[in-house]
Amino acid sequence: MKRGTMAGLLALCLAAPLGALAEDDSTKARDLSQEFNVSSSQLMDIRQNQNLDWSDIKTSLMISKHSGTSLDEVVRLKKSGLSFDDIASRYNLKLSDIEKEHVSGKKEKEEFREAPAPRRVHRRAARLADEFEVSGDEVMRLRDRGLGWREIRHALFISEQSGRPVNEIVGLKDSGMDWDDIAARYNVDLKEEGRRTKEKGKFREAPAQRQEPGQSGQMEPGGEQMPGQTEPVVPPAGQGAPQEPQPEGTY
Repeated sequence: MKRGTMAGLLALCLAAPLGALAEDDSTKARDLSQEFNVSSSQLMDIRQNQNLDWSDIKTSLMISKHSGTSLDEVVRLKKSGLSFDDIASRYNLKLSDIEKEHVSGKKEKEEFREAPAPRRVHRRAARLADEFEVSGDEVMRLRDRGLGWREIRHALFISEQSGRPVNEIVGLKDSGMDWDDIAARYNVDLKEEGRRTKEKGKFREAPAQRQEPGQSGQMEPGGEQMPGQTEPVVPPAGQGAPQEPQPEGTY
């Protein structure tokens, strides 16, 4: 066999695995992109530039999703030498719980392809969502974790003022810290929350009732305003307005 032919065959043998690897990476990036609602280009960038395998990337995505922190931050911590267990603990989470919940949620998605009916959002949840610019579902999830409305307000306020994920704030509460200590940890003054609540309360008073025509008690043309009535009394046809008594004439 000629030397040129052998070189060509060798090149084909090397190119085939590389092409298959690139296609496999593209497929996995697309699948994880759909599963976690992130861009496939971001995942490919992590794969190529951070040298993480797809198993590590998937675990990073799960921690990012449950902690509320960014994927890039989780990857940075992993590259710094921390284990995924340590990273999860940093956000008051257990990696085993995250993995179980993810598997359970994935099974439910496979069993129930149709989207469930929208969850009814409590009016107080809707009000908090509007005030702190979060979704009503996020507020209801905090409610599902056993927090009262006042506690939810504390968590959202501290999160808003500190810029930290609300799950991180609630995780500290679950660990046993009280709200004052959590607020102090992030240099947040809870008294400011109380003042803001009072200010908002001033504008929730019912507005004055609008006065409809005929309710002022004044005489309207063509009729009389009777006490307790909202519409003028119109004299029967042919009778006209009440006449003043006339002096008797002389015949």
